[in-house]
This record gives sequence, C-alpha cells and structure tokens, in this order.
Amino acid sequence: MSPRGAKLAARLGAGIRRHRRSLGFTQAALADKLGSSTEYVSLLVPGRRLPSVPMLVDLAHVLGASLDELLTKEADEARSTSVPSIVASVPRDVRPYVYGMLQGIARVAAQRRRRRR
Repeated sequence: MSPRGAKLAARLGAGIRRHRRSLGFTQAALADKLGSSTEYVSLLVPGRRLPSVPMLVDLAHVLGASLDELLTKEADEARSTSVPSIVASVPRDVRPYVYGMLQGIARVAAQRRRRRR
C-alpha cells in the first residue's frame, strides 16, 4: 500500500472504530451486518486494508454514517445528535420501542410527502 493509501486506510479504520463503538457493535456484529468475516473487519479497523467501493458504501450504511464522517474527525460533533448515536445511548431493552416510534414517525412523514405531491 502506498503511503497515501496507508494514511487513508488509517483514517478510515479510525472512523469505522469510532462509529462502531458509538453504536455498541463488536467487530463480529459489524461483520455479521456486512455479510463479511470478522477477520476482514479486523483488517479494516487498524487500517491494514482498504475496502472495495461497494464495501465502503455498505460500511457507511450499516454504521449510519456518510463517507465523509467515516474519513474525518470533525463529523463526531454532529454525530452526537444523530439518530444512531441517540438510539445507542438508550438501554438495549428499550431500543425496540424507540425503533418502533421512529418507524411510526417515518411512516407519517412519508404520508405527508405523498399528500403534498
């Protein structure tokens, strides 16, 4: 890997670690959600490997982050008020209720958007 690629891999790995931890995911849980192996994720986190573009998109989706958020530290401040970080701060036994409320809000918002068209 080139020096530039190594720097990018290290930044990305730090972003993956940061977002994974904020959601309470283990490396194994993240690998499961990605349909990948724990070994592969364990290579990404310390920056020993760069993911493919499709895997990078999947990582961002699973972690509830933009690609920019995975590559920069500045996004952490905004993330503290993001839905995934708020849900992660709720006790595990209450999360299904929170998800249910969010799904209800999303349904109402979608209905309102359809009515406006």
